[in-house]
Amino acid sequence: MEPAMANRTGSSCIEDRVGGLREPAGYLRKLLLWPEEFREAGNKLGVTWPTGILLHGPPGTGKSLVVKSACEECGATLIGLTPSSVFGAFVGETEKKLREIFLAADELVEQGRSVVLFFDEVDVLCPRRDRSGPFECRLVAQVLTLMDTSVARAAHNRKLGRKTGVLLLVGATSNQNAVDPAIRRPGRMEKEIALGMPDEHDRAEILALYLKRIPLAGDLAAAGGLDRLSKLCSGYTGADLSVLCHEASLAAMERCEGGEGAGEGIAVEMADFEAARAAVRPTAARGETRDAPPVRWSHIAGLHDCKLQLERAVHWPLKHPQAFSRLGLQSFRGALLYGPPGCCKTKLCRAAATEAGVPMIAMSCAEVLSMYVGESEERLRACFARARLSSPSVLFLDEFDAFCSTRGAGGEGGGSVGDRLLATFLTEMDGLEQVAGVVVLAATNRPEQIDAALLRPGRFDVLLYVPPPGEEERREILEQMTAGMGLREGVELGSLAARTEGFTGAELEALCREAYMTSSSSGRGSGVGAEDFEDALSGMAPMLTREDIEGYEAFRGARGGIKG
Repeated sequence: MEPAMANRTGSSCIEDRVGGLREPAGYLRKLLLWPEEFREAGNKLGVTWPTGILLHGPPGTGKSLVVKSACEECGATLIGLTPSSVFGAFVGETEKKLREIFLAADELVEQGRSVVLFFDEVDVLCPRRDRSGPFECRLVAQVLTLMDTSVARAAHNRKLGRKTGVLLLVGATSNQNAVDPAIRRPGRMEKEIALGMPDEHDRAEILALYLKRIPLAGDLAAAGGLDRLSKLCSGYTGADLSVLCHEASLAAMERCEGGEGAGEGIAVEMADFEAARAAVRPTAARGETRDAPPVRWSHIAGLHDCKLQLERAVHWPLKHPQAFSRLGLQSFRGALLYGPPGCCKTKLCRAAATEAGVPMIAMSCAEVLSMYVGESEERLRACFARARLSSPSVLFLDEFDAFCSTRGAGGEGGGSVGDRLLATFLTEMDGLEQVAGVVVLAATNRPEQIDAALLRPGRFDVLLYVPPPGEEERREILEQMTAGMGLREGVELGSLAARTEGFTGAELEALCREAYMTSSSSGRGSGVGAEDFEDALSGMAPMLTREDIEGYEAFRGARGGIKG
């Protein structure tokens, strides 16, 4: 069998082809070049060179690219193993293919050529045996045997003083915990390097590589243009940025299509990237992240104090972390929004993330809770891991009282899923001390159910009460909701706001929708009239009671929260 190989003698360094991956690039270079360059020094010092490395991180962060680039620069032969190239249809065929690939690698090493055995999607090739069937267990056992045999063979040849090449085992995965632990022990893939989401500086490097041969105009061509673009691309991986640049080029072509001299002097502008960003969603905004249109402060009527407090809790620490460090202050780690249902808590959190220009990873209890023991905690840990990899980012937990209710509320002995989730959340929240650029926002309409350990500074630094709208805010909401309806003469929104005391924002939206439906079915003419609102209002009543509001006010008084 002929394995997939690449053998080129590289000239330029890895960093010229791969942006923002200096640590893994440098480490791969050392493992491929130093065993030969410093053979005598290594023997004198008794150095045992690492035999393998495991690269892990989200898809699209450059794991495969950095391995290929390192092989090209160092002149090493790359032999790739992927599930599609290894798995066979017949019994024993997969094991036979593996033996042939390892034998080919051993022969090249004995000829003096350095070889990288690259296990792409190693979690599929070598899954955890305690969660796998007989076929996967046989496959992992075969890979382990072949790894140990090849490493021992190369070590024996070096001990005899033979001139051999370097054999390096490299694995890549987006879920390192799904890889069998035996693969990750010393002597196999002992060194692990995380390739996280590129930060602002890394994104600027990657964009510079992709835009090297693309003509730029306007703000992009000016000094600092790429830095400004990089700030707008929070949450994008290297692969995302590649697609983004392609879409921006297409947008520039579409913009110039049909114009005089189309194709002559065409250049990509910032507006083209704005159009491309609408079509290309970042990796950090997929999966568990809610697919929702961006929300601005201007889309939310009233709640001015809430907006200010959220701007302080989210925008300041994410956009000006150096100011907090300079003053020796710990930045805000989280904010808890509580109040009656339908008062815009979720929308406020989405707007805070949008205004800060960072991705929001949003989860509700339905997406976290599971019937299987331990799976709920694993999902919650995965949420925090995604937020850390996507930093700067906002992690939003809706229906928070279902995540972290008071200990013991789920049953005796502290063994309920609620108690385990609370312990996991406390551990993850405290772990954010070591990570800059992650703010946790949570929303609940039952704040009294939340464990007191979470309500102290250092965890949820801000407790923000989101009350039902007052009369002036109700008028603003009604104006915003009816802006496109075409109101007929005689509709007094101020009077309507005064008559809807106790209505939440969601109920006011339902009132406007019902008035529009009444107008459409009544045949009274175009637009919505006062009589339509009267008919709609006659069938509605606020769900919020005075006792409910007093309960929220009492909680705020006891906990010292801020009223929005």
